[in-house]
Formats: sequence, C-alpha cells, structure tokens
Amino acid sequence: MKKHLNDPQPIDIFIGSRVRERRQKLEWTLIDLGNRLGVSHQQIQKYEHGITRITAGILFELSEIFGVSINYFYDGYEEPNTQEALDKKISVVRHSPLKILLVEDDPTDEMLIRSAILNSDRPFNIHVLHNGRQLIDFLKNKTGSNRFPRPDIIFMNLSLPFLSGLSALKEIK
Repeated sequence: MKKHLNDPQPIDIFIGSRVRERRQKLEWTLIDLGNRLGVSHQQIQKYEHGITRITAGILFELSEIFGVSINYFYDGYEEPNTQEALDKKISVVRHSPLKILLVEDDPTDEMLIRSAILNSDRPFNIHVLHNGRQLIDFLKNKTGSNRFPRPDIIFMNLSLPFLSGLSALKEIK
C-alpha cells in the first residue's frame, strides 16, 4: 500500500499526542492553548491528531509555552519497523580499520585494554603512548616520524606521568 504525502506520518501523530498529553496535564482546553499560540482551537486539534504537521517554529513556541525542552516532544518515539521505514534507513558500514590511540602508562592495564579490543569483531589499528607529553607531541606531530594516521578514538588514562590526562585534554582543547 502506497502512502500519500498528505497522510499523517507516525512522527507527526506521536508529536501531536505529546502536545495533547502536555496540554491535558496543564488542564488547558484547546482554546486555551490556541490563544497562547495565536491559532484557532481547530488548528490545535489538527496538530494533536497529526493531520497538520507542526513546523520547527511552532514546536519551539510550544516548548516555551509548555516550559519544556524540544526533546520532550520526541521522548519515547520509536520509528515503526515497517519494510518501507527500513528501506529508508541509511546503513553505514566501516570498511577501513578503526584507528585507536591508547595512552596508558601501566603495562597490565594496556594488556587488558588490548585484549578487550581484540575481542571485538571490527578491524582496528592500535598505537600506544605512555605519557601525556607523548600524546601532545604525537598530536602536534612534533616527533616528525608520526606514521600513524590521526586516530578515530583515543583511550587515555587520566593519571599519566609528565602531563596528567586532564592537563592533556585541556591542552588539546
């Protein structure tokens, strides 16, 4: 069955139900909310039933009127698991190895982290440094012999010699 553009979409129905839920919790009528928003009570009813899509601007105004964040309207939404919805999703599969930079001064911890990473099904390259100063030099490429590409992820101990992990993070920022 083909959906028409004018048919209410699941997200519109969900957001509308969240508007109705909040309005009822505040014990407001459709007219009360319509007056606050500057639209008719019929328009509020259309929003609540998902018949009319709520624009970003109206959603922002509703969040201010209700005293909630924009996220309130999306909390609990799960996309329907229809084949059409699955076909629309974009699947991202990483083919290149994940580049991991590990900054750890304790050999035992390094071994534990390496074994945890080895147990993953994903390909990876790992480069290990042993103190905060090495990390900063590595990232600034001060050694000149930095063949390891920019890491995708950095695992770092916060209590490192020469330059603590927190100090290294401040310097990176």
